[in-house]
Amino acid sequence: MKNIQDEIYDVFWEGPYEWSKRKMTPKRNHVLYAIFGTHYIYGPKTLLYIGRTARASGKRLDEHDWWVDDESDQVFFKLASIGKFKNWEILKKKPKYSPPSLEIVKRIESLLIYAHQPAYNSQGKQDLLQFHNIRVFNSGLSAPLLPEVSYRYFRDE
Repeated sequence: MKNIQDEIYDVFWEGPYEWSKRKMTPKRNHVLYAIFGTHYIYGPKTLLYIGRTARASGKRLDEHDWWVDDESDQVFFKLASIGKFKNWEILKKKPKYSPPSLEIVKRIESLLIYAHQPAYNSQGKQDLLQFHNIRVFNSGLSAPLLPEVSYRYFRDE
C-alpha cells in the first residue's frame, strides 16, 4: 500500500453577516460561502447551503435570493478564504490567503458538502471521489462547522 500524503488546507471563515449586507462584505480572496437560517426540522442557526464562487461573492449570493426571500426567519452567511496549512501559529492571526486554483476550491467545497450535508445542497452529498487526499481545518469564525474534515473519515477501506 502506498503512503500517500494528504493535502492539508485551512478554510478561514469570517462572519456571520446579515443577508442584507451581502454586497458590502465580500473580499477578493473569499472563495467559499455558507448560508445559515432556520430549518423547519433542524431548527435555528442551521447550515442550509455551502457554495463556492470565483467572482464577487455578493453577486453569487444574490443568486440565492429566490429561496432566501421565502425563509421564515433571519438568514445570515459566512465567507471563507482557503490557504495551504503551514502551521498552527498562522491560524492564531487572521491569515491573508490568495485564492487557490479552482480545482482545489471545488475539491474542498465537495468535501465540506459531503461532511456537513447542508439541508439545501442537492449536489455533492453522495460523491466521495472528488476529494481524495484532502484534509481541511475550518478556522476563524467557523462554528457550527466541524473543526476538521478529512476524506479518510468517510472512505470504506
